[in-house]
Amino acid sequence: MRSRTNLAAAYREADRIDEAVSLGKQVVADSERYLGDLHPETWRARSDLAASYLKAEQTAEAVALLEQVASDAQHLLGDDHVDTWHARAALSAAYRAAGSIKEALTLGERVAADSGSLLGDYHPDTWRARSSLAASYLKAGRHADAINGLKQVGIRSEQLLGDLHPYTLRSRAALALALQEVGQAEEASKLEEQVLAAMAQTHGDRHASTLRACYDLLAPYGEAGRAGEGMTLLERFTADSERLLSDYARTREGHDVVSHSRR
Repeated sequence: MRSRTNLAAAYREADRIDEAVSLGKQVVADSERYLGDLHPETWRARSDLAASYLKAEQTAEAVALLEQVASDAQHLLGDDHVDTWHARAALSAAYRAAGSIKEALTLGERVAADSGSLLGDYHPDTWRARSSLAASYLKAGRHADAINGLKQVGIRSEQLLGDLHPYTLRSRAALALALQEVGQAEEASKLEEQVLAAMAQTHGDRHASTLRACYDLLAPYGEAGRAGEGMTLLERFTADSERLLSDYARTREGHDVVSHSRR
């Protein structure tokens, strides 16, 4: 069953959502039949299916599954078990995706508070929990709480992972968005500039992540009265991407010609 769970996850990562959901349902049904409702593999299968439901925007189905997993983990393992903590963290994120912000905040604050004692302040899952809570704060319009939380996550990430680590860059991008929402366009622009420079350094100008960072910079530039600079950057990176796609198309065309000639 574990191999099929892994395959369903691979389908989900490849955006083959219908296949991920279909296979996930089969795995859950088989797990419940052969292992029972309270077996850890059944919980894992339900959580994985919930992740596929979320990607398919079937949030009600995801929430129902994760509520069941969290309840079972609490009753069987207790409040202070790390698996119960993980189940609650996933459920809080699902509540937010479903628009149940009050529930997301209530559970998210509990998860973030428990993360220090269960995992430690420097554990990556602690940072993820606090980032998730910040996202819920943003949804609830509590921008100051969100910004403070994201700043703390960013500091921890830089200290342990470095300036160029993907998690550090994601934290900066999230903080930039929060700052932009409260009208701090210059501060948001500076953070997005850091993200863009790091992406270009790590991946090169032509990488999709670099282009995405360039697009993310346009909005704060516009709000800061720097729209011209944003368009110049966009033209540069778009031109690079178009050249890359053109090169790929020519390579692919040549490959197809060779393939057909061999038939």
